[in-house]
Amino acid sequence: MHNLVASQLLLPCHLRPREFMWQLVSEERLPSLYSNDIADCWHDSVTRGHFSGVADVRIEYAYAIPESPRASIVFSSGRIETLLKYKAFFYECYINGIALFMLDHRGQGLSGRMIEDSQRGFVHHFDDFSADMAGFVTSVVQPALSLKPSLVCHSMGSAIGFLTAHQNPDLFSKAVFCSPMFGVKPSIPAPLLSVLLSGGLTANHWLGRKPWYALGQHAYIDIPFALNTLTHSPIRYKLFKEEYKRHPEVQLGGVTYHWLAAATEAMNRIETEAHRFALETLVLVSGSDKVVDNQRILRVAERLPHAQIIQIEGARHELLFEQDKYRHPALTAILDFVTASAK
Repeated sequence: MHNLVASQLLLPCHLRPREFMWQLVSEERLPSLYSNDIADCWHDSVTRGHFSGVADVRIEYAYAIPESPRASIVFSSGRIETLLKYKAFFYECYINGIALFMLDHRGQGLSGRMIEDSQRGFVHHFDDFSADMAGFVTSVVQPALSLKPSLVCHSMGSAIGFLTAHQNPDLFSKAVFCSPMFGVKPSIPAPLLSVLLSGGLTANHWLGRKPWYALGQHAYIDIPFALNTLTHSPIRYKLFKEEYKRHPEVQLGGVTYHWLAAATEAMNRIETEAHRFALETLVLVSGSDKVVDNQRILRVAERLPHAQIIQIEGARHELLFEQDKYRHPALTAILDFVTASAK
């Protein structure tokens, strides 16, 4: 384990202080709630819309504001994700008096694509993501609610969220990074990665008419639960996979060389700039993560000036879709943190 600077704290999840007994949806109750209370909340209490992001790409969003909210969250989701996946989280925030705002990042979910093949993960530059998010806050979130939001992020959304908040620190009160994409697995040595990206992009430029999938990447596959590396929870996995079946337009395949180059540049920039990050921060590390590189996450977290770190031992990558024994401590820590920021 890394030795953390004095301003940081690495604690097992069960040692974190609790300020409020949150109403959280258990795996046992989730199936019945999903088709009743959660569906009703989504239909009756969630506002949907869209705006034009960078280069006029259509960006879809959703938000729900309970009466007299005690806090506000802007959520930055991970790669291939969509706001449709987070219906249960919208419901939990709503019944706990927390406003939740979420957008689908460009190139995925219900938002517009930049290339013709909607399956290929593509972006020109991660600054396009962060410009979209900053625009979302100023044009949608702030007019809807005067309460300054906390930024809560998952995976790739953490890279986007970091860049957004670093460039626009006044937009948010605090930041939470869950299983953050500050490094990815399998970790490739920098010189080899540089050769791979340079060769792939050069060949793609001269030989291809559209962005190529990076080596080993492919179109969307419905991976069975037994082979998934994201969560231990069969029911949470089943329900969000069913959303992708009902809405095939949100399905997304692997990444292109262009996306990989942009992500690599963004992650390198995050590590370089971490010591200058202004916001009070909570970093949640999934102890058994097979998607992101926990060693690099901790290396970046050590450089954050105002960070607490909680490691959820045994948890896989998607903390908000994990078994209750992992998810509930993680979500409790998040909600405690963002409500404390609103006091």
